[in-house]
Amino acid sequence: VFMDKVVFRNLEPSEMIRAAVDARLRPIIEKFPYLQNHRIQTTISMENSPVQPGPDQFTVKIRIQGTRIHSLILEKSNLNFHSALAEVAEHLLEALNRAGDRERTLRRRRIGHLDIPNPAT
Repeated sequence: VFMDKVVFRNLEPSEMIRAAVDARLRPIIEKFPYLQNHRIQTTISMENSPVQPGPDQFTVKIRIQGTRIHSLILEKSNLNFHSALAEVAEHLLEALNRAGDRERTLRRRRIGHLDIPNPAT
């Protein structure tokens, strides 16, 4: 299961938007197999001011929760839905890579502190 939920706020649910979210985020999430055990929710919202006429503001928010990634929330807004989605995708990849780097560093530190007998002695 890739996405647990795609939530629409102030916006009619759309298969086209759902497909765009899937196409953009699935390849990133598939790079990290451990995310299959995590809850992943994407919220798409559109804000438009009832007071002032003008362009709509789209917000794409992704929330990942689970055992390995306890809580990761990324939110990006743009006047263009696809731009907001692209920004979230880019930052998601960076955040997941950073989390993996942090985990590897901690693992190396723990291994480095173990007493490993020296066979030459």
